[in-house]
Amino acid sequence: MATLPLIAPAKGAVANTTNAFDSSGYTGITVSAPGLATTEEVDIYTKTPGGYAIFGVTGTAWKLTATIQSIALPAGPVYAFAKDDTAGSVGVYIDAATL
Repeated sequence: MATLPLIAPAKGAVANTTNAFDSSGYTGITVSAPGLATTEEVDIYTKTPGGYAIFGVTGTAWKLTATIQSIALPAGPVYAFAKDDTAGSVGVYIDAATL
């Protein structure tokens, strides 16, 4: 797997549409945000015909938190991520597997 920095480590919030990732060329991806603390989150979105929508399964939004700092996502969609304002310098990374 290749690790790709999607959002550079920073304390400020980053809007979701500035860092879209097309996962269609990969067999699987894992997104991570090491260093999230307390209530800090990274929301996960997928591209839709009308923009972006919160990604989730059976009505539950998937997100990175202080206790879930990495998650495997299905390959195929275009994903975008929104990082909260964080107390420490936190980045968002993609580990992508290719055929």
